[in-house]
Amino acid sequence: MSGDSSERSPGSAFWALFDALPVGAVLFDLDRDGFSAFNDAACAQLGYSREDFAGLTLTDIVADDAARHLANRRTMRPGAPPVRFATRQRARDGSLRHVDVTLQCIELDGRPKGYAVWYDVTDREAAARRLREREAELARVQRIGRLGGFEIDLRGGFANRRSPEYLRLHGLPAEAAHEPHENWVRRLHPEDRGRAEQVFLDAVAGGAVEYANEYRVGDVGDEVRWIRALAEIERDADGRAVRMVGAHLDVTDLKLAEAALAEQAARLIEVDRRKDEFLAVLSHELRNPLAALTNALALLARPEAGAGAPAAMLQIAQRQVRQLTRLVDDLLEVSRVNAGKIVLRREPLPLADVVREAMDSMAGAFRARGQTPTLSLEAPALRVDADRARMVQVLENLLGNASKYSDDGGALRVRMREEPGWAVLEVEDDGAGIPPDALEAVFELFAQVDSARDRSRGGLGIGLALVRTLVDLHGGSVSAHSEGPGRGARFTVRLPTA
Repeated sequence: MSGDSSERSPGSAFWALFDALPVGAVLFDLDRDGFSAFNDAACAQLGYSREDFAGLTLTDIVADDAARHLANRRTMRPGAPPVRFATRQRARDGSLRHVDVTLQCIELDGRPKGYAVWYDVTDREAAARRLREREAELARVQRIGRLGGFEIDLRGGFANRRSPEYLRLHGLPAEAAHEPHENWVRRLHPEDRGRAEQVFLDAVAGGAVEYANEYRVGDVGDEVRWIRALAEIERDADGRAVRMVGAHLDVTDLKLAEAALAEQAARLIEVDRRKDEFLAVLSHELRNPLAALTNALALLARPEAGAGAPAAMLQIAQRQVRQLTRLVDDLLEVSRVNAGKIVLRREPLPLADVVREAMDSMAGAFRARGQTPTLSLEAPALRVDADRARMVQVLENLLGNASKYSDDGGALRVRMREEPGWAVLEVEDDGAGIPPDALEAVFELFAQVDSARDRSRGGLGIGLALVRTLVDLHGGSVSAHSEGPGRGARFTVRLPTA
């Protein structure tokens, strides 16, 4: 029954339809805020009795901008197309109902009337809201996990559908969400393209349900990302692939970590190898002076030893003890480096004095091998803020290294010059040289570029590692240069000027 039976035309099909509608329907006058008729569904949807609903106005039930709707109703004219909009209505219990409204002006019994029909879509809106929340939650999980979803129609053309996180993962614009499969192939890293595409095609053509692939995306020279693709393949009753649904996982950090671990493992293996070589060299270096000392003591113990024997044996013993002392000192220095116990006692130093002191201390070794180093002081007034003893130690190691790897009578050159803000020392020889791939390795602890040669010349592979450590502590740098084996070597030390 309508809200105003006095306006009804007996037997009217309109009124029969109006009352039978399963959705809310009302009639209202265009010039006043009230309802002239309403059906039972309108009352039921908002929880009112017919008596209560009869006293309501548009303002009572419209929750969104009722004034605008009141103004619009006064401009309605018969014959105008219906207006459709979404709004919310206020139910009797205070809850808000989402409705889709169709509003138009009709002529009823010779008078214009406003006619509104509304569909309650509250449950649909709630479901849509839950879906949006779940999609947002899923997108957040994908974003945190760097996981991008995709779907491929395998029945022809390999059409794609991709999630927003997939697009972000690959740095793609929104319009790429449905781009063709060929674009995926073009983005593969050139070194992985053929293999990765073949894995995909084999999975589609075969009978497998699970698909897994791993590859890089990006061109050579660009930022390369590692992708792990995991998916399931849906097949029809004949086993033909019809759809693939899966995800792309960014595993770049994992790959970098794996590479770092592999590099670390290789480094540990190399350190272990060097340790074995070091122990072999150390045993050799210790055995020689100990053997000489043992022989000297044995000769002194013989009754038939001549009058001059004690003096000669004493010289041998003293020389071998000095060698043992040098070895022990080197080992102690390694211990201090590893423990971080090297402390610098800095002072303003004329660098030329440091160079001369180091050369004077090495003079005996040079004479023993017939070597006469040349010294070139292009900037004799250069001063550095440094630990004098440690800088002498740096120069002694470099000079000793140059002497050891040069032939008897070989040429050694020491040069001191200035670059803007830097004091530069160069120690150069024309001796054994260094392979190009070992120019950095010579500064690593226990490094032996040529183990057989190093063992024959003496040394534990410690000196140059100490040089780099001490120079680094002074804020400088040291580098090696060589044209290759047999073509000599040049070591360059740069220190900030005081």
